[in-house]
Amino acid sequence: MKRTLLFVLTLSEPGPTKYILVRTLMTWHEAVAFCRSKYTDLVSVRNLSENNQISSLLSGNTWIGLHRKTWPYWSDKSPNIFTKWATGHPHEARFKLKFQSEADLNDPAVQQQILEQLHAKLEKHGVSDFKLRWTQTDGLTFHKETKTKE
Repeated sequence: MKRTLLFVLTLSEPGPTKYILVRTLMTWHEAVAFCRSKYTDLVSVRNLSENNQISSLLSGNTWIGLHRKTWPYWSDKSPNIFTKWATGHPHEARFKLKFQSEADLNDPAVQQQILEQLHAKLEKHGVSDFKLRWTQTDGLTFHKETKTKE
């Protein structure tokens, strides 16, 4: 989905943070790459004041940077205390996993055990109200990685 994007440019000189709205249609991944190549990351909203300031610049759909609810701190070590997602969002995240096992990882019973262990681990770390599932693009969930010689 292509949308306009918003990113933050923080100048090293003293003063308030400056926000720049780029009115170019891009996917979220294109927006991230563009911002990182030209300026910095997409803006991340850290408090209600920033949310209001950024919202005043917008007139439609806009990409912003994202973070995981389980991240307790920003990269500058300040606490992450503000989240304001629209109802039902974010609704999906994808992860690539690597396993070293002698078991047949494409066996449905083995996959179910792995999902149960991942579910328990996420709950232990405070993640709640989530569903896990495997994605199969060619009928297989796991694929053997081929090692290349250098």
